Amino acid sequence: MKRLFDKINPRILMSISGLLLGTTLVFSEIGILAYLFLIPLGLAIFKRAEDGGYNTKRAYIDGFVFYMSLDIVAFHWILYFYPLDFVGLSNFESLTVILLGWVGLSMLQSAFSAFVFVIISRFIRTKIYKKFPMFLAPFTAALFVINEWSQTFTWAGVPWARIAISQTSMPILIQTASLLGSYFLTFIIVAFNILVAYAILNNDKRRMAAALALAVFIFNFAVSAVLYIIPSHDNERSVCVATVQGNIDTKARKTMSEVFEIYEALARDAVSNGAELIIFPEGTFPSDIDSVIKYGIGYKKIKDALSDLATNIGATIVAGSFVDFENRDHNSMSVFYPDGSTFIDAYAKRNPVPFGEFLPMEKLVSMVAPVLAEINMFSAVVAGDVSSVFDSGV
Repeated sequence: MKRLFDKINPRILMSISGLLLGTTLVFSEIGILAYLFLIPLGLAIFKRAEDGGYNTKRAYIDGFVFYMSLDIVAFHWILYFYPLDFVGLSNFESLTVILLGWVGLSMLQSAFSAFVFVIISRFIRTKIYKKFPMFLAPFTAALFVINEWSQTFTWAGVPWARIAISQTSMPILIQTASLLGSYFLTFIIVAFNILVAYAILNNDKRRMAAALALAVFIFNFAVSAVLYIIPSHDNERSVCVATVQGNIDTKARKTMSEVFEIYEALARDAVSNGAELIIFPEGTFPSDIDSVIKYGIGYKKIKDALSDLATNIGATIVAGSFVDFENRDHNSMSVFYPDGSTFIDAYAKRNPVPFGEFLPMEKLVSMVAPVLAEINMFSAVVAGDVSSVFDSGV
């Protein structure tokens, strides 16, 4: 098998890994395959180490190829925004902007993430690697985690391609995230793949590498399984929670009154099925929460209509809208309780989307690419600065 992989260009293996891993982020139903799809990457890195001469330039290009292959699949959803006629762009302008966004965002993320491979190239020159090559597994896994964490900083980082996303359809394997966070799942998946790759390439230590890989998988599975099946305490009351998604097409150009009617019907249906807490999505109402809508036979502000709805159906509602904050807007979630009380601006989004909710490097972008400035739909959005914990009311 080693001879077979020796014939394949390592960069092709890296690209294949990125593309395959990207599919698990899109189709989480096949997320278990993430435990296999990084094996080609591991094989390629070990081959680079064996061949020698793994310089900074080659490593950076390798990293860019891998991450570009991953991100171009993970960020394909940007294509679904076509056409952008709802912000006044023609079909050609829409296509241009969307392709720039899809490819440009992928390139931007890859340009930074590629440095992971530069660090790997330095590591495989060290005495530690030469003496304990299997240590590449936890080392690489740790770098992937640090890279994902770093994407939570600055406007250029968007955490939409985290490896843990691939596991969302497999609750039996993700419960460790409740204790150690999603980064732990990234670590486990990457380390497992690198160890399997080492086992494939090294006959003399195959059993040891395979045993370590199996131990990594079993540990995560066992802890997750225990957390998944562990019974709740007898004195705890279960709560029925409904997450509601209106799936309103932007092309439909619904008024805020029509949007409210859609979510009112969904909320009432949820309550009829036992829901006590109803979660509406981010931006349920892409308007200020003080905007006036038609409600019943009269008119009310969105926040008052939501408060009335929560009282009438006897359930807590969490809904997304824009809330005025120092003459700008928070992209916010507000809470409406059955007793009529409210918690407006309970949480303000801390990482607004660049070019959608705010315009980075505003003067430069407006001068160089004015079309990008045009699609900045909510230029007044300001980021929140704290996470929030609030009473659910149930």
